[in-house]
Amino acid sequence: MLLAQVRVQKLLSISDSRRLVQLFDSYLNKIIVIRFVVVVTQTGNALSFFLHNVASNPDKQEKLFAEIQQFLPDPSTVPTLDTLQNMVYLKAH
Repeated sequence: MLLAQVRVQKLLSISDSRRLVQLFDSYLNKIIVIRFVVVVTQTGNALSFFLHNVASNPDKQEKLFAEIQQFLPDPSTVPTLDTLQNMVYLKAH
């Protein structure tokens, strides 16, 4: 008998509904962790690509820095959505 068939038979033979809930929770937790890792990896890749491009082009880096200073003169200021949407040069990259 195939291993998958044995697992399915064991799952179907479980009479305790709490055990099914535990199995489902375990499965769901694994899916959430995998999704989180994928998102972190994709975000890291995009950020690395952006930083590499900015670092490789000092003139563009200066324009971007000037725009950030214009919209966020105080470094402790938390940018709002409106502020970020008005930052045209940042959006272009």
